[in-house]
Amino acid sequence: MWKEDWRERPIFRDTDGLQVALDKALTYGKTRDDLIRLGRALGYAKKLEFYDLRRGSGKKLNEALTPEERNKTMGHRLGDSSTYVRYYMGDFIDADTQSIAFGSDLQTDLIHLMGRLQRHGDAPTKLTDEQRLAIHKDPKLAGYCKKRRLAMEEYKREGYRSYTAAKDTQAGKDYNKYRKKVESLRTTLINRRLDQAIKDFHDTIHAEEVDRQLQGTKPDAELLAPSTIKYELPERAEVARLFSQAADVTNR
Repeated sequence: MWKEDWRERPIFRDTDGLQVALDKALTYGKTRDDLIRLGRALGYAKKLEFYDLRRGSGKKLNEALTPEERNKTMGHRLGDSSTYVRYYMGDFIDADTQSIAFGSDLQTDLIHLMGRLQRHGDAPTKLTDEQRLAIHKDPKLAGYCKKRRLAMEEYKREGYRSYTAAKDTQAGKDYNKYRKKVESLRTTLINRRLDQAIKDFHDTIHAEEVDRQLQGTKPDAELLAPSTIKYELPERAEVARLFSQAADVTNR
């Protein structure tokens, strides 16, 4: 049974300033946006989604447990592997079939590299000044900015010195409407342009890598032989440590 003060408290909670909120549930949209930003910061070609974590976690469980234990842990009630195969197993099987069939030397590192999500540390994480300038010149965005400016000029002509004072007037309402349109469209255009920049980078970087290798420059050792360190990011190690201490938390 839950303690009375925990009964209505969300399990996954948002922040309230610098602290964890007691009664403010963490929304799916906010968490998904944070995951996408994390993927971009790490240089992944595709947007990270919870489905990627789901499939990765399922694969780890499948490697560590018997089929019966896996089904019980993952809540699969059919009693066979059909749910896992259908929803968790990818098309790529990270096994060196050439070595299995012909007895050639294992190329485990290369096989694992092929099966990993495409990532490059130099992938763009934000727009350049030139790209941002091009967005500001978007005709539709420029039109909204102009209407916002005209609305502001109108409520100032009426004697209001700020939007707060004029928010109940027609000019104030028009200003707020176009302000929201500007912010929404600008965010959409920035995200769309960044997605395209990331795609363009990953579409061309491999050709550049090949050119460098043809000129005698070897790829990074990390690329061919991924690190075996469990936690490469200090922040990830800290998160793991905090999760392990969750049972000791009693007041929040």
